[in-house]
Amino acid sequence: MFDTAKEKGISVEKPFPFLLTGRTESLSWHIINWDVNDKKHTHKKHRLSGLNGIINDTAVEILGFYSDKHKGVFTHHTTNMHLHFKTQNNELAGHVDDLVPGEKMILKLPKQ
Repeated sequence: MFDTAKEKGISVEKPFPFLLTGRTESLSWHIINWDVNDKKHTHKKHRLSGLNGIINDTAVEILGFYSDKHKGVFTHHTTNMHLHFKTQNNELAGHVDDLVPGEKMILKLPKQ
């Protein structure tokens, strides 16, 4: 995605949004249901505080944001991206933890 964005003239020096559409090979997800009385946040507790699961071979739309300067701000500490998804049948939506895209998944980037 990073290389494709650069090839299309998108400055990777500043944050940008992108869309992914198509079928996943697999997608690990979670939905936060944080206990407001729990004041100690960890990534593991964040992921496990609500529903979570894995979907395979599913048509999805993914809204993502890329930035190499915002780790821990709007991306996680271990990645330069933040991704949310919804299934195309609108039965499930949440935060993407891990993604193996399907062969024909399409990347959509902002116009320049």
